[in-house]
Amino acid sequence: MTVEQAIARLRELAALATKGQDVSAERAACERVLADNGIRIERRPPAVQTQGGSRFGSAADLAAVHAQEREALQKALAGGQAQLAQRSGLQGGGSGGGLAGVMQKALAEATPSAGRALGPVEVAQEIADLVRARIAVMNMGPTTVPVQKELDLPALSTGATAYYIQEGARIPVSEETFSLTPVLRPIELAALVPVNDRLLRDAQTLPQLEEVLRGDLAQAIAGRADLAFLQGLGGGNEPLGVRNQPNIIVKEVAPNGGAPTLLDFRNIVGAVRGQTAPFTRPGWIFHPDVLTFLETMEDTLGRPLLESEGLLSINATGGGGTFLGYPFRTTSRIPTDLAHGTGTGCTYVLFSSDWNECWIGENLALTIEASNEASYSPDSGTTNYSAFQQRQTLFRAITAHDIALRRPQFFACLEGVQV
Repeated sequence: MTVEQAIARLRELAALATKGQDVSAERAACERVLADNGIRIERRPPAVQTQGGSRFGSAADLAAVHAQEREALQKALAGGQAQLAQRSGLQGGGSGGGLAGVMQKALAEATPSAGRALGPVEVAQEIADLVRARIAVMNMGPTTVPVQKELDLPALSTGATAYYIQEGARIPVSEETFSLTPVLRPIELAALVPVNDRLLRDAQTLPQLEEVLRGDLAQAIAGRADLAFLQGLGGGNEPLGVRNQPNIIVKEVAPNGGAPTLLDFRNIVGAVRGQTAPFTRPGWIFHPDVLTFLETMEDTLGRPLLESEGLLSINATGGGGTFLGYPFRTTSRIPTDLAHGTGTGCTYVLFSSDWNECWIGENLALTIEASNEASYSPDSGTTNYSAFQQRQTLFRAITAHDIALRRPQFFACLEGVQV
């Protein structure tokens, strides 16, 4: 039973007590649910004098018991609702909670000089989950680890070797050697999102508006993180993306770009396979236009790939499925206007036999702050707006992460793809 269900049942029990039913046992069960969730109900038992040792005396005594039972239940219900509203961030009796309700309440209780409030952990976690769901690399199953300041990743440089030996001869000794070249140094990623105060108030009672607020905040972070994880340039300003990591396999369709063939895609899979890759968690990442192009391709028998078993399938989301038997994920963050040689309008395709070897280090859980007094500039300082004057609330989200490939030879990039 949830807290909301317990409070709703208390309301029903109050009505039943009026009719003379004994609801004490079920009422106690509901109050235990509230107590387990940190909501304490102070209730005084009815004090009615009885006659002859029985629980009820006269009809007047019975009516007094019912009245006091009803009053006690109503007080319990009111107290539980008040405490639930305080914990959920509700205001003014609204039924909406979440980001809008919590922030409105937090800002209302903040001191005027501060004008800022931290979002609760559960709200930040919900938005963090949305962020991860919108990042293509995160959907491929990378290894995510907490990092305090810096983390060196152990990578296998050389493996053990087996030998044929003659009878009575000693077995040669071979040892595995490891390197610590990949390094994770998380970099902060921040986003500012101004929201109209009226929209924020309406979102407390309209779930669809609450979803829009969460989605906007998540998209602001996910979009930039997705681009960095894929093709970030590194250098301390952003992570070094998979495409630009050293020692990955790079193939090209043609020196100046061109339309890829089925053989081009198979060649990069074969190049990774040639590294004795385990194919533990294989998969593709490419632009949606590449998927559209694949839908028009035909196999060696002249059949569309979608009609050829095992070559191409698209799931219900339209942004995923399998290609050549391996899962794929599309993202519009991969550009389609890149230059390759003298060719233009190119994109690229990423493939890995094991996305577990892609490590993402995080040292700051997503933190959300809100202010109705801060100012912001939409054009890097040329123009400044006051959130207070504009009747807006400014949300700031901050996280920190980095990306590295423990075994870059298990990753391949097909360049010069024109679709």
